[in-house]
Amino acid sequence: MASTIQVVLLGVAQDAGLPQAGCDCANCVTARAVGRNPCVVSLGIIDHTQQAFWMVDATPDFPQQLQMLRERAPGATFAGLILTHAHMGHYTGLIHLGREAMDIRDITLWCSSKMTAFLRANAPWAGLLTDGNVAPREIMDGEPFSLSEGISVLPYQVPHRAEFTDTYAFLFSGDRQRLFYCPDIDSWDGLTFDMENTLKAGDTALLDGSFFSEEELPHRDMALIPHPLVTDTVRRYANKPYDLVLIHLNHTNPIWSAGPQKEWIVSQGVVVGERGQAWMLA
Repeated sequence: MASTIQVVLLGVAQDAGLPQAGCDCANCVTARAVGRNPCVVSLGIIDHTQQAFWMVDATPDFPQQLQMLRERAPGATFAGLILTHAHMGHYTGLIHLGREAMDIRDITLWCSSKMTAFLRANAPWAGLLTDGNVAPREIMDGEPFSLSEGISVLPYQVPHRAEFTDTYAFLFSGDRQRLFYCPDIDSWDGLTFDMENTLKAGDTALLDGSFFSEEELPHRDMALIPHPLVTDTVRRYANKPYDLVLIHLNHTNPIWSAGPQKEWIVSQGVVVGERGQAWMLA
């Protein structure tokens, strides 16, 4: 049987991208010099049988990422979006759905009730609801929903800075494989999803890989921007039957390029995510 459900990694970078505005770190200088733009982390879900696709998170790179899906699935319908939370890299691309841009009609927007309330209470996002550009559908922790007959989605609320909304990770399941997507979390100690007993050989975990070490941002208080360190993530989740892929990389992260840190990760069987990677779930 031909593979029909495809998940595509549309971006890899943390919310502010690579290169980041006003930054002259080695990664950003190199990215500018070679024209590298890995885009902010996002997923595309394509059902080739139903000729439909969905996006997970609407990033500042939304136009490029939408076009990538249109080219991978010519003629398919843009059927909806799923949002993880209200930090800048995960929802601000919604602006392209509104009156000044696509002026799309009633596209399904799966998100939490707190996310919907945030959009409704703040301009310019409120206009997307009042003008009928998006049609919110509530997600709840542990309650599955379907994108199509072949794709089920299970939301997991995760601990992450909640200045505006709550935050979710998602388990995507097809007939053959599963993929877990968790781009943002404060600590793996707060994760309720049981990777060990849920993900099997051939499944994939796309996990928060923001920082390799606490020394990456010496001018910032890292306690104010908590993320698990890559070293902790690898020690917990590497060398399992499922595949571990690191995403949501901060612009300062040394694993963007070759070096001892990346060599160590690769030696543990871990993959650094790359835009365009794809997995078949059915």
